[in-house]
Amino acid sequence: MRERHPLLEEPLQRRAAGRGPEPAGERARGHERPAGEDGHAQVPIEVAGALPVLTWEPMFIDSAKTEQLAEKIGKQLKGGETIELVSDLGGGKTTFVRGLARGAGSTDKVASPTFTISKVYDTPNFQIHHFDFYRLPEPGIVADELAELVNDPKIVIVVEWADSVQEVLPSERLLLRIKQTPEGHRELTFSAPESLNYLREAVK
Repeated sequence: MRERHPLLEEPLQRRAAGRGPEPAGERARGHERPAGEDGHAQVPIEVAGALPVLTWEPMFIDSAKTEQLAEKIGKQLKGGETIELVSDLGGGKTTFVRGLARGAGSTDKVASPTFTISKVYDTPNFQIHHFDFYRLPEPGIVADELAELVNDPKIVIVVEWADSVQEVLPSERLLLRIKQTPEGHRELTFSAPESLNYLREAVK
């Protein structure tokens, strides 16, 4: 595992309440689709760019099962995918990436890149580049680097706090929203275009 981009000396300019605007897919909802054979009821159709996006029914699981689920998704990764993680601080994003990297075959130690902006994890078939823009509201050259990595078949991108790089992210990406419930569980909601249905197989 390699750390990238030591933290730039910039003031923390995040909003006090929440993460700011939702991604484009969240702002443009369409109609709902009836339940399929897999039991995922009323799957809304969203629009991210020009691609129709399926939102899978939320699931409620604990931290350990979050990591196990991410490991299953990691085993399905081919390289070239982009995954956007949306949650509050301490919401379980690092837990998810830990399972994702292990499922993809990485033995690197996974840690939050909040203070280093990005980390890289090696797997047998590709690298996982994990970006965190929480402390970098003006991404600058890091956004340029991110743009160069998008759709590289030898790289999987995972990005947190991506408000400032929405224009860089591909519309064809997996979006995961994680919310903490009052009962202490995590509510996970996945959205992705049909081209990423092979990742959905891990969630069934």
